[in-house]
Amino acid sequence: MIAYPILKLGTKRQLTDDDLSELSPNDECRQLLNAFESERLKRINTSTLKLMFSTFWREMLVCSLLLLPYSVVKIAQPLLLRQIVLVINNPLELSYKGYLYAVALGFASVSQALVHQQYFFRCYRVGMQVRNAISSAVYKRVLTLRTNSFMKTTAGQVINLVANDAGKCEEFCIFVHYLWSAPFEALVVFGLIWIQIGIPTLFGYAILILLIPVQVIFSRKFASFRAMELFKYFDRFHFACRNTSCCVGYCSVAYD
Repeated sequence: MIAYPILKLGTKRQLTDDDLSELSPNDECRQLLNAFESERLKRINTSTLKLMFSTFWREMLVCSLLLLPYSVVKIAQPLLLRQIVLVINNPLELSYKGYLYAVALGFASVSQALVHQQYFFRCYRVGMQVRNAISSAVYKRVLTLRTNSFMKTTAGQVINLVANDAGKCEEFCIFVHYLWSAPFEALVVFGLIWIQIGIPTLFGYAILILLIPVQVIFSRKFASFRAMELFKYFDRFHFACRNTSCCVGYCSVAYD
């Protein structure tokens, strides 16, 4: 619905820059860079992760607060569905309870969809802000490097920082909230299942706990493969740069 006016205008004529809405001041690279640099000056010799949290902690807190009701309504849906089934199977139960449970289930589904949309929108926006702030900081740092320092830094390393590492920070901002929501949901579901079936719940959760070391092993393997891929990427980039320089030199000599 928000994009419908500009899509309708695009069917009539070619869109221009004037047709687009103005960028929010909170998303401008200049403001994001100033906030990031001010936090960096306050905390000397601090990791990028801590700077990221100290700069964007308010936005991340809002995302966490949105994830809490999302987890609640997601857990409530199967419980409401269970109550509806019990009402249907029990002929002595009052019929209006089934209607109330059905209305509550519909309300929970709508609430989950709305909160889910807002959560991911805000998480992606925070991730975009973090990526722009880090990319701007890297670009500013490259412009202030001395000649000797710049000779030690390759273009591939700068491209990797902007394209790869900044993108990973963006993904981190999107999925970091599951570090607390996943244990919260697991504990609540464990309590609900324990009330229903008792001791057999332990066997199911024991399998989940045994899968954690397997996931850790695979994640380390993937990280090592990713590091090898980056080294190969740097080698290819250096090779391409040298070939380009040689071609330019040969063309200059041939032209002279």
